[in-house]
Amino acid sequence: MSCGLKKIQEGWVFNNPEWEACSSNQIEYLLVKEIVGMACALFFTCFLETTLVVGPPVLPTPKLVGDVLNHGKVDVTILSPAIIEEQCRTPGGLESLRKTKSVYYAGALLASKAGDLLISHTHVIPPIGSSEAGGYLTTGNDLPDSWAYVRFLEPAGAVFEHRFDDLYELIFVRQPDYSTQIIFYLYPERDGYETKGLWTEHPTQKGLWKIIGRADDHSALIGGHGYEGPVLLIDLYPGPMEDDHASFIASLQPNIDNVNRQVHSAVKLRADRIIMAKKKKPFFRTAKGTVGRIQTLRLYKEEIAAIFE
Repeated sequence: MSCGLKKIQEGWVFNNPEWEACSSNQIEYLLVKEIVGMACALFFTCFLETTLVVGPPVLPTPKLVGDVLNHGKVDVTILSPAIIEEQCRTPGGLESLRKTKSVYYAGALLASKAGDLLISHTHVIPPIGSSEAGGYLTTGNDLPDSWAYVRFLEPAGAVFEHRFDDLYELIFVRQPDYSTQIIFYLYPERDGYETKGLWTEHPTQKGLWKIIGRADDHSALIGGHGYEGPVLLIDLYPGPMEDDHASFIASLQPNIDNVNRQVHSAVKLRADRIIMAKKKKPFFRTAKGTVGRIQTLRLYKEEIAAIFE
């Protein structure tokens, strides 16, 4: 795929300013088993002649990230949104990110506040893709207030089908004239692939899309995007704990402590940020009986906002 990309739209990958910035130094803190880690180690180094700067294999602190950015003379950084948001909360961390040419975020959505703090000083870009489909063949835009939106290139074969409200599911349709659609190497018998990703189109710029979440995202109902930390919503089955929420939340503390020891400080969970679903406001269920994450979070947006007031 990497070799084939050079022929797309007059050498898009090699002439696109966003990728041209990668032809220097960069830092990446994602696990190398992820697609972004593999791209950093193989694609960027081999095809863009990038010097890769990798931090130590420990949970990054704001000081550590800042030190690597500054002493590694990093031009382009690829970090998780949680790390970027934590950096933006300290003057030194914010300054270290603003000195770079581009800040890429992957793995989750980036809080609007963090992106807005950076966009006047550097590019803020989401390199969107998946393990099974590879990179989605997107490019950014020049609108400072729309940094989270991307445009799909024709070879991607991207089609958006309406699901509900202003949300559309991304579907890849086979393009016979292009050999860059990785998903159809994995599923050669298919002519289309539903990604389960939900997107919304820019209100005024047609063709610009922003990812919102997943249609089947229900394994853990975590909210709080755009706030200081995560919020956990729980809908209990009928039972002894159904009306004793305080005892139930207290029983979760050992598990919360165990998880918090393994994650970055920006995404640690707190007992006072747990919301128990109300009987009169149950989780939204899809036609298949699964939990609709986005719809449920919208139901509880006032309760989530109240936690951070």
